[in-house]
Amino acid sequence: ESLLFQHVRTETKLVILDHTTSNTALNYPIEKLAKASKRINSNIKVLVDGAHSMLAKDLDFKALEECGVDYFVSNGHKWAST
Repeated sequence: ESLLFQHVRTETKLVILDHTTSNTALNYPIEKLAKASKRINSNIKVLVDGAHSMLAKDLDFKALEECGVDYFVSNGHKWAST
């Protein structure tokens, strides 16, 4: 979170967060990071890249929205064979 605060400023318009890393499967605390972003600027948009988490974890999109996630994007080709 402290790294986020070094780069997100009041004039920032969009924050893009990776939900799960591809090489280590590390899950970032996107709910916490989205809330922190909104504290810096309540008008900021938060986009989550969910390419590696879409079907790998249980996702509550309503809860993500309530935490400040505006967009959750993924891709279908990673999950076509599962």
